[in-house]
Amino acid sequence: MRRFNQYINKNIGRKLTFLMVPVLCIVMTVTILLTSWTYTRRLVKNIEEGSQYITETFKLNMDFCTSDVKALLNTLSMDENVIRLVTMEQDSLDYGEFLSCQRELKKRFGSMTSMKSYIQDVFVLGNNGYQYNYLQNIRGSLMETDWFQECVDKEKKGFQYILPHDVDYYETGKTPASQAISVVLPIRSGNETVGYTLCDIRMNKAAVLPESIHKDANMNAYLVNGSTKEYYDFQTKQNHTEGTAEFIRYLGDKKSDSLRADDHFIIYSKMESSDWYIAAVYLYKDIISHVCILCARDSVQLGISKKNTPLYE
Repeated sequence: MRRFNQYINKNIGRKLTFLMVPVLCIVMTVTILLTSWTYTRRLVKNIEEGSQYITETFKLNMDFCTSDVKALLNTLSMDENVIRLVTMEQDSLDYGEFLSCQRELKKRFGSMTSMKSYIQDVFVLGNNGYQYNYLQNIRGSLMETDWFQECVDKEKKGFQYILPHDVDYYETGKTPASQAISVVLPIRSGNETVGYTLCDIRMNKAAVLPESIHKDANMNAYLVNGSTKEYYDFQTKQNHTEGTAEFIRYLGDKKSDSLRADDHFIIYSKMESSDWYIAAVYLYKDIISHVCILCARDSVQLGISKKNTPLYE
């Protein structure tokens, strides 16, 4: 060791070189760590922004469908033929008038729904027992089903938005789709509710979760009723009541936002046509794990690229 120190100290150049080696190692280590952190942070940011974009796009599609349905139901609820059909007395029915109103209703249904692939079915339901729907294969009275009794608030005068639900009120073998979103509007005559117009929206058209939303990390997506705090889980395809999920308390007054909450990353966007939220929830560690996989993959690809690059051209 003594001879080594004498050898180094005899030459100022060797001495400087020996002293600079640790410094260079430290600088290189810090540079590599800083570069790695910057690259990782950029990938995380890309995942967050990409997920937010997908959530917003998903929300806009649902907003378009539900907004368009509102116009349809509003037109139907004010139609004179519809009001007449749901207020006719069954005991003193004028069949000539009934058939005339029914014919006009069928024409209106055809013109309203023929070019709207996201509309599954449209109903006109009267308190007098009248029922008509576009698909015409309903089983029994829809207003008497447990689903209608539980989900439709008969005291409410405006639009009601019912979370995705099973469609089981059609004849066996003729069910058009397994689940649908329903929008309900009362038919008013004077100050009295005399019936309802109702539209079922196809889940496979209006609320299809993009496959790309799963690729960034393990993500759960939800459709949340901001008033009741009930929510629909897109993964299990089931509805849940308030208090069964922590993420709901982070949905704020903003129209859209992304935030870090404990171990989760939450993205939400409020719909324009209703009090519903689209929410996406990630475990933050899953995002980081995904980024690590991307970094490793990019490193391997970079190594292969360098290996295959000729030294001379």
